[in-house]
Amino acid sequence: MMKTNGTTVERSLPFAAAVALLVLLAGDTGHAVELAPSVSPSAVMTSIFAFLWAALTLTLPLLRNSDTSPPRRHAEFIDGETSRSRKRHASATWVHVSLWMFMCWTVLDTALQKVTIQGVQNLACYFLFVSTVFLVTLCAKSGDAHRFARAVIFVGWVRAGIYAADLMRFGFGAQGVFAARSFAIQATLIMAVAISVSRGSGRATRLLPYVLFVEVVLSGSRTAMAVAGLLLVCAPLCSTSGPRRMRYLLRMSLIAAAGYAGLMHIQVLRDRFFTGDMVLVEGAVVNVSGRDLLWSVVSDHAGASPWTGFGGGSATNFVRQFVRTAGEPHNDWLRIWHDFGFVGMGLWAICFFGLMAHCALLARKNSGRDARPHCAALLSLLAVGMVMITDNILIYYYAMLPLGVIVGLSIANRDAEDAAGADVAAQDADRYGICR
Repeated sequence: MMKTNGTTVERSLPFAAAVALLVLLAGDTGHAVELAPSVSPSAVMTSIFAFLWAALTLTLPLLRNSDTSPPRRHAEFIDGETSRSRKRHASATWVHVSLWMFMCWTVLDTALQKVTIQGVQNLACYFLFVSTVFLVTLCAKSGDAHRFARAVIFVGWVRAGIYAADLMRFGFGAQGVFAARSFAIQATLIMAVAISVSRGSGRATRLLPYVLFVEVVLSGSRTAMAVAGLLLVCAPLCSTSGPRRMRYLLRMSLIAAAGYAGLMHIQVLRDRFFTGDMVLVEGAVVNVSGRDLLWSVVSDHAGASPWTGFGGGSATNFVRQFVRTAGEPHNDWLRIWHDFGFVGMGLWAICFFGLMAHCALLARKNSGRDARPHCAALLSLLAVGMVMITDNILIYYYAMLPLGVIVGLSIANRDAEDAAGADVAAQDADRYGICR
C-alpha cells in the first residue's frame, strides 16, 4: 500500500498557486467564443476548477492525517507535534468557519428555491474562493507568499506587454487577446500584490503598478480606473518610511494632475464618463451605462423575499428576462441580497469585512517583509469590494481563484510564523531539558 507522508499535501500549494498564475496570465482569452447557447469558456473553466478543487478539499485533509509510518506516528505522540499542528491553524479557524457557513447557506438556499445553470455556475465561483483560501491556508509554508509575489510580478509584466500590443493595434478600449474589462479587473489584483512588495524591490517591481494603471485607464473600464487609482493612493500604507511616503504623495499628485488633464481634454476618455446614460452622483453627472435601471428593478424584486432571497443565479435570470441585453445585475452586493437575502448578505459581510480586518491587523502587527502578504491581501480585498459595486466580479473565476490564493497566503503566513515560533520553543526546551 502506498504511504503518504505529507508530500501530496505539500505539493497542493504549488499546484494551486500555479493554477492561479496561469489564470492571471490567461484571463478570459476565450471571451469571444461561445461553445453552445448559454455555455461560454468561462462557465466551462469554472466547472472544471470547481470539480478539481472539490476533490482536493475532500482528499487533502484525509491525506494529511493518513501517515502510516510507525516512527513518525510515535514521534508525533511523544513530541506533541499533533497539538502544535492544531495550534498552527487555530488563528484561522473563525475565517474558515464563516466562509463555509456562507457557502453552506448559498447551497441550501439554492436547493430549497430553484436550481438553474446560472445558479450552479455562481455557486461554483463562490466555492472556488472559499476552498482556495482553505487549501492554501492548510498547505502553505513560510516563504511561499514571497515566491508567489515574485511570480505575480512576472505575470503582470507579461500581461502588460500583451495588452500594450492590443492597444497599439485596436486603440482605446482594446478588445484583443484580453477583454478590456477582464484585463482591468485582473490588473487591479496584480497591482495590489506589486504595491505590497514594491518597498526595497527593483525598478521593474516599483514601475509595474504605474504601467498597469495607465493601461487600465486606456482600457476604458471606469470602475477599474477608480480602484487602480485608490490602490496607488493606499500605497504609502505599505511603507513605514516617512521620506518614502512623501515621494509617493508627490508621484500621486502628478498622476492626479495628469488624470484630470486627460479627463478634460482627451475626448474619448471624456465621452466614456460624461456622455450616454447620465445620472446625478454627488453633484456630478456621470454615465452609468443603464445600471441605475438594473439596480432599481433588481432591488424591487429582491424586496419580495428580503430575508432568504430567490436562490443562486436568480438575479442573473431575472435581469435576462427583464433586459435581454444586460446579462448580469452589475452589482454583486445587490446580487448577494437578491439571491440569498439578508441572511446571505449578513454572512458574506461577516466573511468579507472580517477578512479585511484580520489582514489589516496582521499588516499592522508585522513590518517590512513580513507585512507584505497581509498588505497584498488587504489591498486585493479592497479592490474586489469596490469592483463589486458596479460589476460581477464574484462570478469571475479568473478573479476569485487568484484572490483566494492571496488571502490564503496571508492567513497561512501568520500560521507559519506561529508554527516556526513553536518549533523554536520546542528546540530550546529539548536543549535545556525542560519537560513538555
